[in-house]
Amino acid sequence: MGQSPQPHPLTGVSEGAAQATGRALARPEAREPLPLGAQAALSRALGADVGHVRLIRDAHAAAATAEAAADALAVGDAVLLSPGQDLASPRGLGLLAHELTHILRDRDPSFVPAVLRAPAGAAPGRSSPQLATPTPSGAPADEETLAEQVEARVSAQSAARLTPPLSSPATPAGPALRASGPTAPWGDLPAPWEPLPFWDDAPAVPVRPGPPRPAARPSAPASAAPTAAGGPGAVVRAASTSRSPAAPAQEAAPASSPEPAARGPDTGSSRRQGRAPDLDRLAEQVYAVLKRRLATEMRRDR
Repeated sequence: MGQSPQPHPLTGVSEGAAQATGRALARPEAREPLPLGAQAALSRALGADVGHVRLIRDAHAAAATAEAAADALAVGDAVLLSPGQDLASPRGLGLLAHELTHILRDRDPSFVPAVLRAPAGAAPGRSSPQLATPTPSGAPADEETLAEQVEARVSAQSAARLTPPLSSPATPAGPALRASGPTAPWGDLPAPWEPLPFWDDAPAVPVRPGPPRPAARPSAPASAAPTAAGGPGAVVRAASTSRSPAAPAQEAAPASSPEPAARGPDTGSSRRQGRAPDLDRLAEQVYAVLKRRLATEMRRDR
């Protein structure tokens, strides 16, 4: 009787790491979809739909990443994460972008992430001189360099969005719109045309429109891509703990800082955004106004 052919082992890592990775991949119930926020941000940064990717971050994934001395492993359509990776942080988002670059290039070796095709601060149509176009052969060294550049740029962009500006020019307060003086019927309360202080005590956060959904790629048949799900014979891509992601050269500091955005006329509410309202004082003012109005009504009824 002929023996059945043995499955090809996972490649790209040591034998021990390959075995640990295989044990992690053998548990479908451990796979989870990407967090929605990370999925939207990375789809926009990479210029491709990443909704098919699944995360594994259980004890088996921890053992596999420890065996490979890596922060994360990418195989097929799965990413194995080491413990403690915060995907909401710039570092965690960059790490995930690193591994997703490998996954997308395994599907299409000529794929270049959008974050590298359109570098920040570059004029439209301007090419990146230091970023060589990846070869279809996908040499490991070149691909790892590409993934590290993606990781660095995504981390930097995420950190820039989270970091408030170091300094902003102080805007002189415009003329107050509320009436002043002891004869004002509302005292220190906001004028009728002004919003109450506790309605806008915090600056409004602009709502970012969601990214356009990339066109769905036709899924390849199982016979054409037998390792798409991370089966035997797939290549494991490791984000080594000793890596040092470096952004491309033109990611250096910009030549000039952007001009501050023009501010509209002061309506009174903007002056209150920098301080919290004194609720006790506001309550006293409301009670005083109510007492005066009640006394007026009582005198009128006599």
